[in-house]
Amino acid sequence: MSEEIEQEQSDEVTLRVDWVFPENIQSRYANNVLVQIGPHEFIISFFEMQLPTLFGNPEDNKAKFKEMGEIRADCVSKIIVPLNLYRDLSMHYKPS
Repeated sequence: MSEEIEQEQSDEVTLRVDWVFPENIQSRYANNVLVQIGPHEFIISFFEMQLPTLFGNPEDNKAKFKEMGEIRADCVSKIIVPLNLYRDLSMHYKPS
């Protein structure tokens, strides 16, 4: 009897999720991540950095890197997640 009452009082409906990976989805390589937390969202930006190809000796290559001053990191994906979903995910993550 109590189970029937709970079902009548609940406005929730459980639906199965049909996970779809479109055929044209692109996978990208990311070797750097930037994480930001906003007032209502958790923002994860993924970047790919490509080091220049240098053929000099170690001292020359080091000098070239110092001369460059910076290296370009291209954002390949930006994911915005509501904070409550992030909290739910982080509770289930257990580092090994």
